[in-house]
Amino acid sequence: MPAIDALPPRRLAALELSAAPRGAPPGPAPARGGRLAPLAGIITAVLFVHAWLVLGWHLRDSAGSGAPVLQLRQIVLPAPPAPALEAPAPTDPPASPPAPVGADGSARPTASAAGADASPAGSEGWGRPAAVAPAAATTRPSAAPTTALPPADLADDPAAADGADAGDPIRTAPGSGSSADAADAADAAAADLADALAAPAHETDMPPPWRLHYDLQRGSRSGHAVLHWQRDPGGYRLEMGGRIEGAEPFGWASRGRFDGAGIAPERFVVRRRGRDAAAVNFRRDAAPAITFSGPSVALPLPAGVQDRATWLVQLAAVVRALPQPVIAGQQVVIPVAGPRGDLAAWRFGAGAVEFDAAPDGQPRALQRWHRPGLRPRDLDVQVWLDPARGQLPVRIRIEARPHGGATEWRLRAAEPG
Repeated sequence: MPAIDALPPRRLAALELSAAPRGAPPGPAPARGGRLAPLAGIITAVLFVHAWLVLGWHLRDSAGSGAPVLQLRQIVLPAPPAPALEAPAPTDPPASPPAPVGADGSARPTASAAGADASPAGSEGWGRPAAVAPAAATTRPSAAPTTALPPADLADDPAAADGADAGDPIRTAPGSGSSADAADAADAAAADLADALAAPAHETDMPPPWRLHYDLQRGSRSGHAVLHWQRDPGGYRLEMGGRIEGAEPFGWASRGRFDGAGIAPERFVVRRRGRDAAAVNFRRDAAPAITFSGPSVALPLPAGVQDRATWLVQLAAVVRALPQPVIAGQQVVIPVAGPRGDLAAWRFGAGAVEFDAAPDGQPRALQRWHRPGLRPRDLDVQVWLDPARGQLPVRIRIEARPHGGATEWRLRAAEPG
């Protein structure tokens, strides 16, 4: 082949035209030795190789296994936990009302539990239990520990009481319940018991049957009360009761007989709202003792012991038997038992004669007898007896010292019992 440089010009132009790519527009030939041509070729070759590899492997795997190369897996993330709801604080269940207690300390079924056959105790029962079911137990959240208080004395002075007990002339409030107070109370109870057992027996002259009507006064509130004393050779009955405005009626009943020391109670009952609420029993059998419907204790039975109602008539009976006139400072000691399980010697000292006006305006000379309250929760008791009318109790004043309040009974009318 002849050299290209030796070809004639027309032959050389025809050769260049046949070498140009088809479809390319005619134009000047690219300059020889361009810098981009090798780079473009390399890139094209690399892309071709990658495309072949990807398509080739995809086709091979599809034909061989029938499973796609790429598998999509859906991952479900668990939902965040909902915030915990705080449980509502437990609330106290409604407290069941306390069940009334029978005269012997046993619980008694309520009307709903007892049914139509239940009937109240008769007036001749003298404290026969009429039972009422105990209140249902309830569960309460734990609370700060508290010290249990002694059971309330249902026959003490109203000076410490409000509401339904405001007219009760012999009701005191329970103590604070602290351990120191409990120790002091135990020491005082032991001393009182010793004094009661050492109390001398007095001669007595029983007053005739009475029905005495009193006006009551406690602070700005007033009311009325009746003392009914009945006796015959076989024994006695004593009933006291009344009401002061804004308060429930109150009352006591005592029955028994007589012995060489005067009145010998057998059973004393405290009544509230028509029910027997507490009782004291004076056992005079082969094993004499004083027992109570509330406290589970038995105390010795000293000679001449009285309950919280008969002490007033016993005082009049002892004074009636004393040589007259009474000397100021003379003492009468009467052991007295209360429903709380207490027994103490009440020491009455004679005071000077005092003059007072009767309801009809006539002056009268009265002998005052005073039992001072020497310790906390002692009752301060004053009684004015009328020597001209057989030592009739004309005026009574009872005060519970820690509280300062007092209830006064003033005789309005007296009639044979």
